[in-house]
Amino acid sequence: MSRRWVSVAFALAALAASGGAAHADGDPASDWLLTQPVFVPFDAPSPALKAELIATAKAAKARGYPVRVAVIQAPTDLGAIPQLLGKPSIYARFLGAELRFAYRGRLLVVMQDGYGFTENGKPEPQGMKALANLPKPAGNTPDDLTRSAITALHTVAAAAGHPLPKHIAVVEPGSASGGTSFVSAHRTAIVAGAVVIVALLAAGGVLAFAATRNA
Repeated sequence: MSRRWVSVAFALAALAASGGAAHADGDPASDWLLTQPVFVPFDAPSPALKAELIATAKAAKARGYPVRVAVIQAPTDLGAIPQLLGKPSIYARFLGAELRFAYRGRLLVVMQDGYGFTENGKPEPQGMKALANLPKPAGNTPDDLTRSAITALHTVAAAAGHPLPKHIAVVEPGSASGGTSFVSAHRTAIVAGAVVIVALLAAGGVLAFAATRNA
């Protein structure tokens, strides 16, 4: 009986450890974009602009042209790879490769230095050609970059034959369906970390109990 509990304890520990490691690669956007259509800087844009970018990404998906978007302003937005700031094309390939196990679609990266656009981790020629005609963002504020991301989304969608409406319905910022905030996401990550710790402690307790029974 004690051996069975030891096996359960090791399984719990392994499961908890693998769950924590899955999000420990040091690139915030690669975690966020696994489930969300848009990543914006930690120094966030205005709620209205963020909501408009999310609505634009959802509109593109509804028209058969899904694109995930990473808006990068500062080294902190790149986590462990700050050296890729100012290199949107290189970072787009890097990020696309990280996401490939869960997402192989189109990926748009926006930085002050310009745009990167990939599909399945590789440069997507049609989108990059369309983006080459766009001016770089007017500035490096979160709002400047987010506005440019919205324009870029319209541009690549139109170039691929999926033009988006000029006026897209935007969910009011702060509403229940407006998406998860970064604060909420960070709280979720903290809770997940606590669950991992509890699972490991529980596994240790089971091992100790089993050892006592066998003594």
